[in-house]
Amino acid sequence: MQTELMAATNASQQFTVEVWQAILTCNEEAGQRAMYQAMQITRINDALAFLQTANLQRNHEQAIFRQNLSEWANRQETATHQLMLEQQRLRTEVDSTQAALLQVAEAGRPE
Repeated sequence: MQTELMAATNASQQFTVEVWQAILTCNEEAGQRAMYQAMQITRINDALAFLQTANLQRNHEQAIFRQNLSEWANRQETATHQLMLEQQRLRTEVDSTQAALLQVAEAGRPE
């Protein structure tokens, strides 16, 4: 009987050790899982912060580009308008010169 009680006690102690080992392993795995999740959240937050900073920089550069483009378009429009006025002035001058040449030519013809 004593041998059986000792065997039962040993089995009970072994069972208790195994249960505690399983609990510790489970807790350790849960701790590691929580640590990995925290690391993943930190990495995601770092990526978001980087993307937000990059987006601000991109928006700033786009604003500068739009401003430069607008200024360039205004200069092009002004230059085009000036060239159109110059073309009209030259056309008027050419027409006047042609009319004067015709008058000279008609005046120089014998009748």
